[in-house]
Amino acid sequence: MKISHSTRKILAIIDGVLLSIVLIIGIFWVPFNKVILQPEAYKQAFVDQGLYNVFPGLVSEYLSGNSSNELLGGSLGQITSNLDPEIVNQFILGLIPPEWFQNQVDTNLTVLFSFINGKTENAQFFLDLAPIKEELGSDGSIKKLILLLPSCTISDLAKLLSMVRGEGSLPLCRFPDAVMNIVYPLVQPYLLNMISSLPNQIPLTSISVNQTNSNGWIFGLIMILRQASNYSLILGILVIVLFGIMILISYPGMKRIFRYLGIPLIIAGSVGLALNLLIWIGINTSGITFIQTGFGGASAIIADVIGRIFQQLMNNFVIVAALMGFLILVCGVILYVISRLKIRD
Repeated sequence: MKISHSTRKILAIIDGVLLSIVLIIGIFWVPFNKVILQPEAYKQAFVDQGLYNVFPGLVSEYLSGNSSNELLGGSLGQITSNLDPEIVNQFILGLIPPEWFQNQVDTNLTVLFSFINGKTENAQFFLDLAPIKEELGSDGSIKKLILLLPSCTISDLAKLLSMVRGEGSLPLCRFPDAVMNIVYPLVQPYLLNMISSLPNQIPLTSISVNQTNSNGWIFGLIMILRQASNYSLILGILVIVLFGIMILISYPGMKRIFRYLGIPLIIAGSVGLALNLLIWIGINTSGITFIQTGFGGASAIIADVIGRIFQQLMNNFVIVAALMGFLILVCGVILYVISRLKIRD
């Protein structure tokens, strides 16, 4: 069927506009998948921006808002319930190295993005206490734990004498240094038994595809992101279909096909690069300040680290998006230049 020149131009403009819009979306969708939806980008940003260097501050803030006894468990809570929370918090900080915290973050990030990327149907988040239990059960930690105990009273010492005779139970207090070497073999098994009662894992939360959107907006967002592969497929099909339609509209004549395809590519690449520049300027000026202000409840150091993590992630996003825009622009320029060469069609 023969198409008139004016009809061909109108159809080419409509298809070209749609193709440009789809390509612009693709310029930002590809880095969204390759950067924002990949745990490796976050793990690298956490290391580069020193999140684990401020780990003691994070733990300290957590402990100041939550009972240390809950973290230690019910058994050890019997020992620490009457102690100064600050002393207990410092003891806990000494047990939890930054390497343990990094491992927990990496593990839970992997679980989260495996769920988001559709690799699993359920995601369970937890803290692994096994390394902490091992450290807590060491001889040095047990002696530090004993030093946390309040000094023994005369009544406690009387109970100790009764226990030696096989009566009563061991009082939980810090015995005088003069008798500590004698009492320690009695106290150590008791504390080890308490430590063994600690759970190997502390469950944080869990999510499943069978949950409903009533679980909050975060869960709703995660469920939307789980459809990312479907969105990518739809976007790819649209690009192929619009390219095919443009070729049919332009046919016959290779120079006309190249020209009609090149113009939308040039437009999409140029707009994509311009938007990337605006996003980059925004991230490196007001964007990081906005994020730091949003975490104003945290300490200034932690807010600064979170802001720099956001900045690194978004800069990586912009770099990949800029490469996509540049590639599309170059392809468009090449096609258009070929279409204007004085060669036989």
